[in-house]
Amino acid sequence: MADIFTAVADATRRDILQLLLESDDGLTAALLATEIGVTAPTIQKHAKVLSDAGLIEVTADSPPRFTLDIDPLEELADWLLPFLDEDAAAHASDGALAVFSAWSGADAGATIGRVIADRSHRARAVIEDASDKVAQHLPHAITHRRSTSL
Repeated sequence: MADIFTAVADATRRDILQLLLESDDGLTAALLATEIGVTAPTIQKHAKVLSDAGLIEVTADSPPRFTLDIDPLEELADWLLPFLDEDAAAHASDGALAVFSAWSGADAGATIGRVIADRSHRARAVIEDASDKVAQHLPHAITHRRSTSL
């Protein structure tokens, strides 16, 4: 799954995936390059990363066409759904499309970001609170040594 995160971390690759999602029979590097506004070699470079992650397939046609493979996105959706709040999960009727929307900058992406930030903040607060409680019960010599070493 780490390869998927690496693959979708780049905006150009997300644009490629979005265009392929909207295409019925795949797109060539030249068409993708025109739509996105980059060169065909740039598309080829990004397509290699997406292909290695299992997110796209390349046909044997001449010129080759790229098509979306939704299966890895469904796996990612299954993993991400527990991190979404109930409202976002209710709107995710097709998990793979919801996850793809999140990576392409749609509303689900903002929701995931907020949820992750909120959970991270809660975890940090719990750790800090526990640390303070432990420090209250430690002898002064230990807490003094701890504060001077930081």
